[in-house]
Amino acid sequence: MSRRTSARHGRLARPRSPRRGGALIIALVLLTVASLLGVVVVRSVIAHARQLQRTPWRLQAEALVEAGLNRAAAQLATSPAYAGETWRITAADLGDRFEARVDIRRDSAGLTVTVLYPDRFTDRVQLTRTIPAAP
Repeated sequence: MSRRTSARHGRLARPRSPRRGGALIIALVLLTVASLLGVVVVRSVIAHARQLQRTPWRLQAEALVEAGLNRAAAQLATSPAYAGETWRITAADLGDRFEARVDIRRDSAGLTVTVLYPDRFTDRVQLTRTIPAAP
């Protein structure tokens, strides 16, 4: 039996193992997993915040679609040749901070109303409703 003793302390020296860095690797893997979980949680929170921000916008867009349909019906009652329009609604008219755009189009397929709210933002709600033409 050959045992080596440490010259300094007079203790037996441990043989070097290939698993010397195993604890470090495990710690790095756990840190990576924790970081990935953190990224997932942050993305989820951001998505939820955007959804909460867009909920009132969606409700406003639904009301504007109905208003666009009512406006088109009123225009058709006075002018059967009505083909549609782009109706811009100011923030002051809406009693809000944002403007809206309501596109009304009438063709052989029927009446299509598309609402963009808020009008000038890239992150906005777009809602379209089509009423088929009467046979």
